[in-house]
Amino acid sequence: MRAWMGTAHLAYRRSDWRGQPTVGLKADLSSGDRGATAPNETFVPPYPSGRYTGAGSRLGPGNLINVRPVLGIRLGGSLHLRLKGYAFWRLRASDAVYAIWGAPLRTAPDSDARFVGWMPEGVLMWNAGRHLTLALEGSHFVPGPVLPESGPGRGLTHVGLRAKYVF
Repeated sequence: MRAWMGTAHLAYRRSDWRGQPTVGLKADLSSGDRGATAPNETFVPPYPSGRYTGAGSRLGPGNLINVRPVLGIRLGGSLHLRLKGYAFWRLRASDAVYAIWGAPLRTAPDSDARFVGWMPEGVLMWNAGRHLTLALEGSHFVPGPVLPESGPGRGLTHVGLRAKYVF
């Protein structure tokens, strides 16, 4: 295996302002194969999760550059709003676009395009108590040129409700 992944996260919070706004920028970069003659270079996470690339995304982190600005604000009490914007590029145009579980989602062999798409996301979180957090999330994936050049390339809307209980 010659696969790798790197992550960076910068954030700034103003605790003395109303709503305690937070602005940040996150970026992920993960390896992709150089071609059919160089296998085992695409990063595949040992425990795949859609949280690598956003709640509504079907993309996995393999062969991906993922840049996302983040804006968070406390609306009052235990209610928080977080807005994110995701932008995705293939690291190597010679490699596929991968699904969350690591299998190729699109091979895109005839496409030199690298921009996979972008996705705005909003999450409204409520800390319902010491142990329970509820979140309403929504996103819409807008495909870039890689997807339509390799097959159907339609948008994808996601709306979900999450509950987290910690004891």
